[in-house]
Amino acid sequence: MPGGGELSYAQGMAAVHETSHWMGLLHTFEGDSCTSDGDFIADTPQQSVSTDQYPRSPAKDTYPDQPRLDPIYNYMDYSTDECYEGFMPMQHQRMMEMWAMHRAGHVAA
Repeated sequence: MPGGGELSYAQGMAAVHETSHWMGLLHTFEGDSCTSDGDFIADTPQQSVSTDQYPRSPAKDTYPDQPRLDPIYNYMDYSTDECYEGFMPMQHQRMMEMWAMHRAGHVAA
């Protein structure tokens, strides 16, 4: 979190990551996305293990037989804050659908 002792994770992206779980997203490396549904988001590239730090070179590719590299820039991986850039379009769609289904209109008593 901002101001925390771990500088690589002190820009607030952990809050984005955790809020995204609350909004219905799983990790990009959830399960084994090569043999199962992974994070249940069709446009998330396959990824077998979480990312550690910010792998700049060589590019992280846990499924070299697949066309895309691991989504290290995705908020739902475990990269460092400086690495994160955003969500896949279908992740955004899932969050909006989950919000409408489970969160919108519910007021705490």
